[in-house]
Amino acid sequence: MAALLAGCSTGGGPSAASSAASSTASSTPSATTTPAAACLTPEEVRTGQIDFASANGTPLQGLLVGTGSVGVVLAHQSESDLCQWRPYAYTLASKGYRALTLSMAFHLDEDVAGAVAALRARGVQHVVLIGASMGGTAVLGAATEVDPPVDAVVSLSAPARYQTVNALPLVPKLRMPTLYVVASGDTAFAEDGRALYAASPPSLRTLLVVDGAAHGVDMLTPAVTARVEAFLKAHSP
Repeated sequence: MAALLAGCSTGGGPSAASSAASSTASSTPSATTTPAAACLTPEEVRTGQIDFASANGTPLQGLLVGTGSVGVVLAHQSESDLCQWRPYAYTLASKGYRALTLSMAFHLDEDVAGAVAALRARGVQHVVLIGASMGGTAVLGAATEVDPPVDAVVSLSAPARYQTVNALPLVPKLRMPTLYVVASGDTAFAEDGRALYAASPPSLRTLLVVDGAAHGVDMLTPAVTARVEAFLKAHSP
């Protein structure tokens, strides 16, 4: 780990997914059930799969595990789906968080916003967003739109712009602690991560630079994971 300054892509991509919101969130668009992701076991389909809607009404699917009042939305890289974050969702669940890994469609920030609404409809009071590469751009965009705001954001190897989300002009609007994680040898993604960090409010931004050229979820060594989880704990009740 090269530096910690306070103040895309391998694996990951779109697949349509999931959730029917409860009656307590009647304003959240409803969605139809979609086929289960390939990684889900029959038990997970029965007890953890949820079908919800993107903020624009697109049907989405997620896997929701864990309990508690703090929820974590996990947004995947391009060419992947909810399966990419599935193992880490269980890690977070073992630490007392309620983790939702989702399969995104095209409107990435709105898909993440839909996942936040799905968590809140299920009683989650505090939400942290974590995204890798494409998902990192998605969570940055969503964090400037979701109301009430989420508690914190973690962005791994995010490009400054992906599909419909141009995060660079948005991040100055962030009003919550934000952790950027980049690998020094990850070329353009490292440059974009530094640019996003530089454009974010100084009092709320943190940049973690690791050695090597790993990208997105591949950066999650035990040391990096420990930093991410310390950040999560520090900025959620």
